[in-house]
Amino acid sequence: MTVNMRFVCREIVGPARAGDYSLEDGETVGQLMAVAAAENGTFIENYADHVVYLVNNKPATAQLTLHEGDHVIVLRKAHGG
Repeated sequence: MTVNMRFVCREIVGPARAGDYSLEDGETVGQLMAVAAAENGTFIENYADHVVYLVNNKPATAQLTLHEGDHVIVLRKAHGG
């Protein structure tokens, strides 16, 4: 299946490629992040505690199962007080 991923946290993910990624059916957001990390030679998974995910514009966890055509956005968590 193909899913599309964008990053709104370049300071975390560096040169990771935005765009379409091919996954096996039933894979999760976390597995997508691992594929992106391996493909791009980055350590995205080291920053899992610093990002949030939106799948089709709805909040998601790394355990969410993806489906054909899903759109994933990776954002940096907001900090403040």
